[in-house]
Amino acid sequence: MSACLSELKAEREAREHSPAYRLEELRNARDELMQEKEAWAKKREKESRLIDEQLAEFKLLQVRANERTQPRLLNQPDMI
Repeated sequence: MSACLSELKAEREAREHSPAYRLEELRNARDELMQEKEAWAKKREKESRLIDEQLAEFKLLQVRANERTQPRLLNQPDMI
């Protein structure tokens, strides 16, 4: 039994060090990184859209605030 386990262990180690196994590991790592990259890109795009929407809303609020204060400034008497 011990000899059988040692043989299986040796075969597994040989397989793990084979070029085909290492290539498969690299492919798996590449696929995982691509999935993470896609998820990150989607998240970044969503956050970018949110920031753009918030910026547009801020600019609109700024314009409205300026519209409210502008007439007041024009109606004040000259201070000369």
